[in-house]
Amino acid sequence: RLAAEVRHNLHRPTAWEAVMRVRCSKGLRISNFHGHFFNRSTDLLALPNCDPDKAFAVQIAHEENMVASPVAYVQCALLYTNSNGERRIRVHTLSVPVVSDLSELYNTSDGGALGVLSGKLAVEKALVSKLEETRSMLINKLAALFKEFRLMHAGQLRQGNRLIYPGQLRYLPCWTHGLLRSAGLRGGKDVPCDERVAALHWMMEAPAELLLRLAYPDVYPLMDGPWGERDGEGRVQVPPTTPAAYPCMAEGGVYLVDAGRALVLWVGRAAPPAWAADVLGCEPAAATAATAAAQHVSS
Repeated sequence: RLAAEVRHNLHRPTAWEAVMRVRCSKGLRISNFHGHFFNRSTDLLALPNCDPDKAFAVQIAHEENMVASPVAYVQCALLYTNSNGERRIRVHTLSVPVVSDLSELYNTSDGGALGVLSGKLAVEKALVSKLEETRSMLINKLAALFKEFRLMHAGQLRQGNRLIYPGQLRYLPCWTHGLLRSAGLRGGKDVPCDERVAALHWMMEAPAELLLRLAYPDVYPLMDGPWGERDGEGRVQVPPTTPAAYPCMAEGGVYLVDAGRALVLWVGRAAPPAWAADVLGCEPAAATAATAAAQHVSS
């Protein structure tokens, strides 16, 4: 893994001595930036280096006057030097429709982007406030978001035992719960201080895909099928994922949990001893005892 990460860091495209400017159309303004950068002005960021494994979050607010046009624009321009010493500029322009109905805004929102933004807001909050206040902030924002949507659909409240939520945000509570249980935001004293700080630092710069995988990891069942072998096109075969929930994981199964920054092999208590002997070299009980002994020695 170390060799793969070093190779990736050396070969990935990198922007050096970069500056990034984010602008939006009339009626909108940039209210805040989130990430690792130096803020030169209200819309100009200085980035010593930038690569595809980094992400920045931007909050956009309304001006005094509402947006009159049916379409709003957001433009991001990055001026940088590539690894060959060439000075280049890259511009991305996004056009989004303007809606007047709040429920339509809910139904077309990006739940993943909201989850990533919530994580970066939580990191900034954790640096200046108590951890419990940070956790309460995330919970309160999520509750207020769904409460507003519920009030807009008060007519459906008459139907008993029905959860009212926007379809595009159905995974947002799960992602928020996962962030609250991560090493950076988890309560208690089981997380060392240096490990928590490293986790918070990574959460602030992590791209959306990896941060969401940390909040809700991919779980691969390993019991059925010859997984890990290459097909005719040279691609490694992987099993289909299963929901990351205990009721969906059989006691006799073996699962690989991919949380982005770590891989966890989950072996059920009723896993076949023959499978564990072939893969782990010992029975499941012996492997668990050896792992517990190693953790005791390291602590």
